[in-house]
Amino acid sequence: MVTIVRDIMGIAGNAISLGLFLSRVPTFKNIIKKKAVEQYLPIPELTILLKCMLWVLYGLPIVHPNSCLVLTSNAIGLFLQAVYLTIFLIYAAREIRLKVLKVLAAELVVMTMLVVVVLQVAHTHEKRSLIVGIPCVIFGSCMYAAPLAFLQMLATRRDPHVSFTLYATCCLNDFFWMRYACLPPLDIYVLITSYFGAVLSLVPPQLWTWCLMVFCTYDTTTLSEDHRSSPRLLPP
Repeated sequence: MVTIVRDIMGIAGNAISLGLFLSRVPTFKNIIKKKAVEQYLPIPELTILLKCMLWVLYGLPIVHPNSCLVLTSNAIGLFLQAVYLTIFLIYAAREIRLKVLKVLAAELVVMTMLVVVVLQVAHTHEKRSLIVGIPCVIFGSCMYAAPLAFLQMLATRRDPHVSFTLYATCCLNDFFWMRYACLPPLDIYVLITSYFGAVLSLVPPQLWTWCLMVFCTYDTTTLSEDHRSSPRLLPP
């Protein structure tokens, strides 16, 4: 019974994760339509790509058994991020394209080194899970922190493409993965990452609301001052 419940939570996590991965489709459809990336930088995609590569390695039976659902979720994410980045590289300017390719090369070097260490140094599932699990927690947390870059976009009055629904979905996704990780066999690395993500996903909407209030107050005050300082065309 516990195994069935665990599988249900993992399948639900897979479904919601797929929805989150597909949430970037409108952005890249717009890039294809305009045939230009404009000011967009693929920082979230690069972060998620590395995160998915790490979790795919973690979910392999030779590293951490009984993690098939973790493997499938991140394998799908890995494929979609590769598609997104390919689209970006096609339409990006040469200078930006080279920078992105350098980051991709660095990520592949890191993954290659990690695979070599896992296969040559660690010879038990516990050691392999530890070696891969720690980077998974670190970069998995970075993936959840990546959307916070929208605050910088707010400072320049750009559209951050962030909605309350997105963060609520992230929180729900983390809830299912927490439940999945808590059930036997306990998966401490998935549990830590999903817990951190659930907490962090609750922060941006509050900051978003506060920033909007500040900007609205500033705009209202500015308009009022401009109105008072403008010359009157009619006598009082």
